Amino acid sequence: MSTKILVKAPNWVGDCILATPAIAFLRAQFPEAAIIVAAKPHLCSIFENNPSASGTIPVDDTPDKETIGGLIQSKFDAICLLPNSIRAAWFAKRLGIPIRVGYSRNWRGILLTHGLPYDPFEWRTPVLEKRSSRSIVRNKSTQWPAERPPHHMVRYYMNLAEATAKALGKEDARMPLCNSRGVPNLILPIAPEGRKQVEQLLIDHHLTERRLIGICPAAVGGTAKCWPNEQQAALVRQLAGEYPDAAFVSTAIKPEAAAAEQLERAMDFVPLYRLGESLDLPGIIALIDRLSLYVTNDSGSMHIAAARQVPIVGVFGPTDWNVTYPWTKLAEIVRVSTPCAPCLNRICPIDHRCMTKISVETVYDSARRMLNRESTGETGRFLFSLDSEAGAKTRIRPPRKG
Repeated sequence: MSTKILVKAPNWVGDCILATPAIAFLRAQFPEAAIIVAAKPHLCSIFENNPSASGTIPVDDTPDKETIGGLIQSKFDAICLLPNSIRAAWFAKRLGIPIRVGYSRNWRGILLTHGLPYDPFEWRTPVLEKRSSRSIVRNKSTQWPAERPPHHMVRYYMNLAEATAKALGKEDARMPLCNSRGVPNLILPIAPEGRKQVEQLLIDHHLTERRLIGICPAAVGGTAKCWPNEQQAALVRQLAGEYPDAAFVSTAIKPEAAAAEQLERAMDFVPLYRLGESLDLPGIIALIDRLSLYVTNDSGSMHIAAARQVPIVGVFGPTDWNVTYPWTKLAEIVRVSTPCAPCLNRICPIDHRCMTKISVETVYDSARRMLNRESTGETGRFLFSLDSEAGAKTRIRPPRKG
């Protein structure tokens, strides 16, 4: 009888995409296994065309008795728990799965059979000024920049996949090298229905022959991650003057229409094509795949672009640039050095300096480099910050390998 593995997917679009190398690793270790991904209903499309997944099961936060009963009857050999919540661990316990692998966080270790230790300094960048309960503070025992900066989330999920393989008897299982140039690759096929949606939308708006530059004016989880609309609009006006053949596309979805509308008003004479509001998740993936450049905050759509190898300028503020940077060599990160970042706050409790101090000129320079790199075939990864005090670019140590 073949091995049956259940993978409990993360709760957000970007995290699901960053977990795809872990699922591919499990497939490589168990070529004949049934590997089923349990994901929130709106996230199942991320995995439905994934060659490493045998299938998907929609599971919301409070699965009903029928769903639980069906999963119990499936008699899985192991579950790889990618979310960190105690609710996810309780879900696995209820299913009676004999091998339950996850990080021992949030007081849930007793519900796991194979709990991985969690050290926050392995997975977070420390701050100088604590303005959030989720921040960790630099102290005498935490030198920063460290010789070994925090790991990326791709490795976070790969650790769980490796531990699952070992728990199932693959003692020699070793995850592949993880490095900052997008190895191993993210996996995100385009669904045919998504491609069809976008092709028709581009025809309807007479955009099939235009160079498309994507703008992300919103972010799930609060306003703190958003670069101000006035600065985004100024960036678009500069790019429009430099690239007259470009059309600017908003990837904001329908619930984010207010943010897209605010950006549209700020753009003056430059039209904004608000295509994202007409699309579901497969359509958003197909739309982002058509872009020549994507200027975005740290968002799920940024990771879609990374998976589809679309050139990215990622504007980072309160989130951890070392842990969730775009997993691709076709990206530049722009950020300012502030003592309170990364705070991981949804709403800034002070003056939002980590985003407001990012200049239009800095993002514009990055956008030009990425567009020119795309046209010349050059690739490369640049991580830098703009020092908010001195105004000078400074290199950040690249994320560690392995």
